[in-house]
Amino acid sequence: MKTNTSRGLLAGLDLDNLKKRTTTPPYKEYWDNLTRRWREVAAWEAETGRIVNIGSCAGGQITWLVREAALEYRLNGNKDALNYVGKQIDKLADIFLYRPEDQKQRVHPYWSEMHVCLAADMCREGLDAKRRNDLLRMVRDHFMKAPFIGWGSGYRYLAGHNMAQTEQACAGVCALAWGEESGRSDWKTVVNQAIESCRLYCRYGLDRQGFGFEGTMYTCVPMDLTYLFAQLLLQNGQENLFETIPELKAYPDVIRNLLFPDRIGLVPIADGGILNPKSYAF
Repeated sequence: MKTNTSRGLLAGLDLDNLKKRTTTPPYKEYWDNLTRRWREVAAWEAETGRIVNIGSCAGGQITWLVREAALEYRLNGNKDALNYVGKQIDKLADIFLYRPEDQKQRVHPYWSEMHVCLAADMCREGLDAKRRNDLLRMVRDHFMKAPFIGWGSGYRYLAGHNMAQTEQACAGVCALAWGEESGRSDWKTVVNQAIESCRLYCRYGLDRQGFGFEGTMYTCVPMDLTYLFAQLLLQNGQENLFETIPELKAYPDVIRNLLFPDRIGLVPIADGGILNPKSYAF
């Protein structure tokens, strides 16, 4: 397999070993489901021409299962998967570069920005020049911003506040994966701002055992992202937030304590709503 140049989800991993797992129980069943799901979404989009926007924490998501498709391309060389990743880049390019005046988007699609950056990172060698250039332009000029609440929003953490954390952490992921290549000289500053956002959220949004004041539905979404960002930092040789933020280190125990006995979801606390076990933390 080609040299691993990832600065995202695959950074530092043995890709040959990862590929072997896709054909070995118990991982094979998970892998088969993962690849089936992105193909179903891609087929539905091709058939209907629709773009579904379902986000959370006031952020939009329009690029469904793009990371799963990217992983299949990286491990198996599936060109359909690569093409699906390219189409998701095109969606964001329409919003930010080519037709911003026609875009009716009411929320900042920062979840899709992060997902596309992580997917494109897994497809670095396969992206065509136009899509790669579009991605770098968007990272440089748009994806490392947090316009909904801005970076200077420390007061918003007084009750946790999911939007402040999720938007800024997504910008940090984009900066970590593509900031340097995009030509932004301040990309490390963006990463450090996201790290500080993680500290603030965990300090003011959680009790010392790691349970969130905003309840299951609102706490676990930003915490899943915080956990993912911390893992990406660790894989890239950056600060180990699992050691420097005690509440983050305790988060897996929180998840285990809130799981229903049959593991279909998490017990709703404080705000209602059940979060299904779909995240990297699980």
